[in-house]
Amino acid sequence: MQPNGGSRLYQYCLLEYNPQTQGGSLLRARFAFLLALKDERGNLDFRVHPQWSGLIRAEDSEYIESLLTDWPIRAKFQPDDLFKQLCSLSVGPLQTKQTGQNIADHPAVAELISTFEPV
Repeated sequence: MQPNGGSRLYQYCLLEYNPQTQGGSLLRARFAFLLALKDERGNLDFRVHPQWSGLIRAEDSEYIESLLTDWPIRAKFQPDDLFKQLCSLSVGPLQTKQTGQNIADHPAVAELISTFEPV
């Protein structure tokens, strides 16, 4: 997927890892975790932070790994529903940080395509 090429529009959803606090203190730093891209045909593509597994809490690892396995499968059968869900995550270790209609209008987010790894 080449979101900056041609006149094609790519919607995007940037998810942030948001570790749960313990006693009011942040256990780990938040970071941009996953970029979901939706092309004009409705196809989804996922890119993930290359060092995500070393940056998350051990308690979140199994849950997040299961999501990374499930989402590409669901994207084949329910892409619109899945993208809508990802764009509205507000609880749990993965939360929606930013969404947009055209990733080319957001160069800092578009740059993640080349630094994040395909799921």
